[in-house]
Amino acid sequence: MKTLQKFQYYLALAFVFTSFVTYTPVFEIFKPFHSKILLSRLFGFPLLLLTTYLYTRQSNEIKELPKLFRAAFIFIILLSVSSVFSLAPYVSFRQVISTGFLLAMSICIYEAFKNKSSTLFLRCAVLLLLLVSVIGIGNLIISNLDLNPWLGYARKDAATSLLSRFHEAGNFALPLLLVTIAVWWSNQSPFPEKWSWLTPLTVFTGMFFLMASGRVSTILGFVGGLTCYFLWNRDGASLKNIAKIAFVFILHIGLFFVFFRPVFDRFAYRFQSRIFERQAGTQEADFVVDNLENTFRAFSLHPITGTGLGAHQIFYSRYGLHGTYLQLLGEAGLLGFVGLLILIGSMLLSLYKFSQHTNESETQWLHNFFPLFGGLLISWLYNNALYNPTFWFLITLLALAIYFKKQSKKEKFVAS
Repeated sequence: MKTLQKFQYYLALAFVFTSFVTYTPVFEIFKPFHSKILLSRLFGFPLLLLTTYLYTRQSNEIKELPKLFRAAFIFIILLSVSSVFSLAPYVSFRQVISTGFLLAMSICIYEAFKNKSSTLFLRCAVLLLLLVSVIGIGNLIISNLDLNPWLGYARKDAATSLLSRFHEAGNFALPLLLVTIAVWWSNQSPFPEKWSWLTPLTVFTGMFFLMASGRVSTILGFVGGLTCYFLWNRDGASLKNIAKIAFVFILHIGLFFVFFRPVFDRFAYRFQSRIFERQAGTQEADFVVDNLENTFRAFSLHPITGTGLGAHQIFYSRYGLHGTYLQLLGEAGLLGFVGLLILIGSMLLSLYKFSQHTNESETQWLHNFFPLFGGLLISWLYNNALYNPTFWFLITLLALAIYFKKQSKKEKFVAS
């Protein structure tokens, strides 16, 4: 059994550290699934089978999952029900399966790490961001030297690492970056003391990567998270923390201007065309309004079950609905939207409970992360969280924190 558990742990590690490799599939399946197998799935499928086997061998007490996963199950069930009434059932079924698979991976990773150190998966989350950002920055430097990266795409104006598109890069990095900042501000490093410098280094490289992706919505979400943090704390220490991040933010803009001019020009253009100098009649200015109109038109026609995940783009518009909330409202109706509220509400409740306990060093980062979570809520106005692996990794982090807190209470009770 121990050998199988060790194998489960290594499969979980392999899935986590390959989850950002989406720029090319390992192989593609055109019939009957019309899909592609990514590198991480080669580790995810055996991890799912092995975890299922090990889970059936556990005692009933150990089998109990945190309530957070129950909320996620409710969400997936409601999505499944809405897909039955989809205008494009096959397309919706595939998207529900994809979302359900990421939930399954979240649970598998939880099972693999719950018998390890309480901060081990947190350490992995920080290292994952470091790996993604270092590869992304490296590829950006190589591309600006007019060379072709060994892995990933050659692109001078945006950092994408090994992700297929720039918007995936920003969406993938934001949850990890906010978690890493919360860890840095807690002064409780998940690394041994001699490696504690990895946390501020990851904040530095992670911010560079996020900003260099050029995804306006994720950058606004990042700034929004910092604003929520300051408004929640309103003290000198929080202002000092924000000042550090602001300095790094300005420094990166300077680096773009001097060394990565295509990145700077694209960064400036995207903010000007979408926020500061919006011109009616252009796609950049009108897309947000069109997105809202398309959402509520779909909702008015199918208020309970929606058009079905992915069906709106087939029947109503050549563009899919953007934003987690709007997509679910338009494509999954009230069923999917209520399910999302249940899941996010469960996450917020868990974070709030941790934010009230500042004397526990191992969960101190969650006290800082609670207001930073507001940045994710803001970014999901335009970004999709369902198919983003780091959204589900965040759920795993919260579930593990709940589990270890429960175990700590049991140990204290036995000791007394």
